Amino acid sequence: MSQGITICGHEIELPKSGQDLVIVKDRGGKAYTLQRYDGVYYNIFYSVAHLKQIKGFKLRSDDVYFAGYLRTGTHWTYEIMSMLLRGKSETAALWKGMNQLEIVEAAALDALPSPRILNTHFNLLHAPDDLKEKKCKIVYTLRDTRDVAVSSYNLSRSGSVVTNYTGDFKDYLYPFLEGKVDVNGYFDHMKSAEKYLQQHPDIPVLTVVYEEMLKSKRVYQLSIVCKRMVRSVILVGYVGQGCHVKEEEDGPQNRSLRNSTCVSGDWKNWFTDELLEDYFRVYEEQMANSRFYREEYGRQK
Repeated sequence: MSQGITICGHEIELPKSGQDLVIVKDRGGKAYTLQRYDGVYYNIFYSVAHLKQIKGFKLRSDDVYFAGYLRTGTHWTYEIMSMLLRGKSETAALWKGMNQLEIVEAAALDALPSPRILNTHFNLLHAPDDLKEKKCKIVYTLRDTRDVAVSSYNLSRSGSVVTNYTGDFKDYLYPFLEGKVDVNGYFDHMKSAEKYLQQHPDIPVLTVVYEEMLKSKRVYQLSIVCKRMVRSVILVGYVGQGCHVKEEEDGPQNRSLRNSTCVSGDWKNWFTDELLEDYFRVYEEQMANSRFYREEYGRQK
């Protein structure tokens, strides 16, 4: 019987072989397992075959290429874009993972009707070659790195990803800051995105900031990306309030959406003064002079 895990209510079969497995230890000595492919760390529930297919994947000119780092509000943003494309204030029937390049075979993605929202946690330097040819619209999500660290830690212990990690946040933060986590970490992801966009300035990109979305400042811009003007009063109200899902609206998709929209600033419940100082040092070193640098994510002057 093949081993699998459940993600957002969907069964994902674990790859059986072919992975270059790596054991990473946190500062306290607790270990977790990743795989390494093409010089990048990935969670082991991605099959090598799916990782290999991305570079040569064929895009369409009306695709939206959604390339956010995990835990930056990608489920939430995907749902908002799906609502705008369909003109309905309802969560998408199709789970985000069924449009995700690392999870689904190319043939299944090819069968999806246009326009597609193709999402991935791959960094942009490893995007399909077709992206620079078709010049698809890119959506890139940003979120306070401290909240990303906390959310990634909780995910690593949730059973939804295969890391087998049991350590404490105070020890997990350091491999997170060093990039010894999925997709070589958030800093590398942002720097790769910046380099790709510098190399291809003619590709349209919308940067969606999680904290600004909480204040509904990016819904209109997303509607332009999705070629769908927001005219419905119900849709404006639902999307404009942050795509919140009521507790009584149960089901795996809605539970996933609620889980992906955790409170901004939760990092304050996890970071000690020492952890915060170490974070500030790394953030300022890694993100100095970057287009993605945000003062509110760094040391307030």
